[in-house]
Amino acid sequence: MMPKTFLLFSAVFLVFSFMLSGFSGCSKNTQTPTAAEKKPSGQPAQPAKTPPPASSTSSTKTTQPSQTIAPSPDKSIASEFLAQMDEKARVVMTAAAQAYGGFTHPLDVRDLVIKAKTSGPTPFSAQPITLEMAIYLKGTDKLKTVTTGLIPGQQMVMGYDGKSGWMQLVTIADKKVTRTQDLPAQQLQELRTQMVQNVTRVNNPFFEALRLPTYAFKFVETSTLEKKSVDVIEVTLPDGKATKIFIDQSTHDVLKSEQVTSKEKTETLFGDYRVLSERRIPFAVKTLVNGKPAAEMQVEDIQINSGLEDALFAKQESK
Repeated sequence: MMPKTFLLFSAVFLVFSFMLSGFSGCSKNTQTPTAAEKKPSGQPAQPAKTPPPASSTSSTKTTQPSQTIAPSPDKSIASEFLAQMDEKARVVMTAAAQAYGGFTHPLDVRDLVIKAKTSGPTPFSAQPITLEMAIYLKGTDKLKTVTTGLIPGQQMVMGYDGKSGWMQLVTIADKKVTRTQDLPAQQLQELRTQMVQNVTRVNNPFFEALRLPTYAFKFVETSTLEKKSVDVIEVTLPDGKATKIFIDQSTHDVLKSEQVTSKEKTETLFGDYRVLSERRIPFAVKTLVNGKPAAEMQVEDIQINSGLEDALFAKQESK
C-alpha cells in the first residue's frame, strides 16, 4: 500500500470509528427482541417533540430543536429495570427512558443507511477535514462506505462482504476504479467487531442496559452542562469500567457521555434529537479527547430496512 493511501484510509477509518462510537455508546451487550417487540420500520426521522413519539414520513434534512418534555411517571417502564441502581438513579432513568420512548419498539434492524457530514483530524493535516459519508449496512456482515471530500474528483469506497474487506478509489465523474487495496488485518478485525457489537441496532445502549442485571446505575450529582441543569449518572459496565452520562433535567435527553482512563478522557456530546422508528435519536454527535475535538458528525438522513441488495456490497471491478 502506498504510504499516502494508507494515511487516507486511516483518516477515514478514524472518523468512521468515532461515528460508530457515537451511535453505539457504551454497551456491547444487548437483548434479543421478543416477537411482540418486532414491528416494521423504515420511516425517516422526525424532529423530536414530545413523547411518546410517532413515526412519520417527513424529510430528515430540516433541523429543528427538541422541545421541552415533562413526562409523568410510568411505573411500567421502571418495572422492566433489572440493573442495579439507587432510588435517585431509578427516578432519573425512568424519566429518561420514558422520554426516549419506552422499551416496546422495533428492534429488528435488517439493513441501515446513514448519510452524514463528518469532520475530524487526519494523519496528514493539522486542520480537521470535513467529509460527506454514506454508510450502508446489512445484517452483521456487510458494509459499504462512500466518502467524498478527501481527494479532489474521487470517492473513497470501503467495503466488506462478510469474507473480505477492501478500499477503492473511484472517480466521481465516470465511477472508474483507480486503485484497489485489501484492508489491513487489524482494521478489518476492528471493523468486524464494531459491526457485530453496535451497528445493527440504532438503540440507545444506556437504556437497553437498564434491563440487564450485569449493569449498575448510580446517581452522582446535579451539575450544569452548557447552561443546562443535568443529572449525572454513573453507569458501571460488566467489565467494571464506568461511563458517566449527563441527562437534561428538562428534556431528559442524554446530552453527554464521559469515559476516563489513566491516559485520556473521552467525551461524546449528543444533540439535534429526532424521532426514528419511534425512538429519539441524536443526529449531532461530537467527540472530544482530553478536551480537544476528535470527531464531529451531523447526520442528514437515516433509513432502516430499505431493502438493500447484496450486490451493493460486492467489490467493484476495475474498468
